[in-house]
Amino acid sequence: MLEKFKGDAKNSESAILDKLYSKIDATSYKFDKLSAKVIAPSNYVLSGTEYTADIFVSATSETQDPKVYVGRFNSLIKDLKNLPAQVNELPLADGYQELKVEGGYGKFSDKSSGIGTKEVTGAIKVKKPQGEGFDFFPFKFEYQVAQAGVVVSPDKMNVFYIGVENPVSVSVPGFAAERVTAGISSGTITGSNGKYIVKATQPGKASVSVSAKQPDGSSKSMGAVEFRVKRVPDPVAKIGGIPGGSIGVSKMKVQQGIIAELENFDFDIRFKIIGFNMTFAAKRQDLVEARVSGPLFDAKCKEFLNKAKPGDMIYFDEIRAQGPDGTTRKLPSIAFKLN
Repeated sequence: MLEKFKGDAKNSESAILDKLYSKIDATSYKFDKLSAKVIAPSNYVLSGTEYTADIFVSATSETQDPKVYVGRFNSLIKDLKNLPAQVNELPLADGYQELKVEGGYGKFSDKSSGIGTKEVTGAIKVKKPQGEGFDFFPFKFEYQVAQAGVVVSPDKMNVFYIGVENPVSVSVPGFAAERVTAGISSGTITGSNGKYIVKATQPGKASVSVSAKQPDGSSKSMGAVEFRVKRVPDPVAKIGGIPGGSIGVSKMKVQQGIIAELENFDFDIRFKIIGFNMTFAAKRQDLVEARVSGPLFDAKCKEFLNKAKPGDMIYFDEIRAQGPDGTTRKLPSIAFKLN
């Protein structure tokens, strides 16, 4: 009888140990596949900067795929890891998406619209090892969307003009537009998100320097581009759309004054005539002259025009024009022969 009790005790001990051992792994997830994974903040680095990555072993299960969801969480749920055991559905707000899962990995893709930083949130739903309820593992990541395009920089034609708004596009490959800033050595530069306006103040040269915010939050200089700074070219004085030459008497008599026009210049810039001299040379008569302030013909000029006949000559000299930079330009004289 004692030997029987001894055997029963040993059998009970073995059964208890087996039960306890089975409980050790009861709440562990079962994985049947290991693979190496490399996760880097960015696959694009610049010369002189560090490339960093996390390298680790990933465990997945090919027998039980998880559910992977992308979308915003319900604002009432603050901690997915502390959900009640009976909760079986992911507390996502409207508009979430369930991803396709292959080999234990959720496959995410997004055809991005717009440019800038895109944030993606979601969670992975995994059945608990005990078979009752689910565990939820939230995640969040960001990626940058940049504008596709080609940058062409003419090495010998980089020019800023004084007194006008010079538009400049600034970009650094691999960095979103909002992470890039620009400065200038002379004058002012304003703007953001890749679009800037430069206002130059003095002839010579000016350098536009560019810096970019790094993933660690620091700012790194990306270099500078030098520009020549020039005055806007002189305009051409015109009457009736022509800079001198032959003109009909009737056409000349209906003109109101002189305009200053910039030829072959892409900026929309206006010069204002602030004064000129008009000399009327009628046949067999002495020359008469009128000094005018502003762009319009005054009463004396109109008196000359009313007397004009074919064969007479009209000269305009001392023509002065004021540009957007506030400077005054003296323009070449123009002459008209009436026919």
